[in-house]
Amino acid sequence: MAARHLYASGETLTAANKNLDPSGAVAAPGQATTNQGSITTVVDVTSATITFTAISGYRYRISGQGLFSSTVSGDNASLTITDGSNTVLQTANLIVSTAGTQTITSSVVVTPSAGSVTYKLRASRVSGTGVLTLTAGSTAPAFVDVEDIGST
Repeated sequence: MAARHLYASGETLTAANKNLDPSGAVAAPGQATTNQGSITTVVDVTSATITFTAISGYRYRISGQGLFSSTVSGDNASLTITDGSNTVLQTANLIVSTAGTQTITSSVVVTPSAGSVTYKLRASRVSGTGVLTLTAGSTAPAFVDVEDIGST
C-alpha cells in the first residue's frame, strides 16, 4: 500500500494527493431484512449484493455479516463473499447450535480492475443434517458493505 501523503506546513493540497486518501463507504450496503430459511445448499443471500465503480489501483475492504440458526445442533454454517460471477473471495464458517442465533462475519481486501464490480453474500450448510435459517430484520440486517481503504 502506498503511504498516505503527509503534508508539510505551507504545502498546497492537490487533488492528486487528496485522491490517495481512503474515502470510506463507496455505496449503500446491500441489506437483507427478511429471514431466509431452508438453507441446505449454497444460496445467494437475498438483497445482500453491492455494485459500484472501482478505481484502478485502489484497495477495497468487503465485509459481510449474517445471523444463523439451525434445526439441529452442530451444523456447520458458512457465509461466503463472492464476486458477481460467484468466484469465492472469502468464507467464514461457524458450528451453529439450536440455542438462538449466532453471528458469522467475513471480510476480505481486494484490488479489482477499474469499472463496475459486484460483490455478494452466499450462505450454505457445509455439513450437518439440519436446516439453516439466516435471520434478518430491519434492526439486524444481514449485509455486505464495501469501503475504499486507499491506493495500492
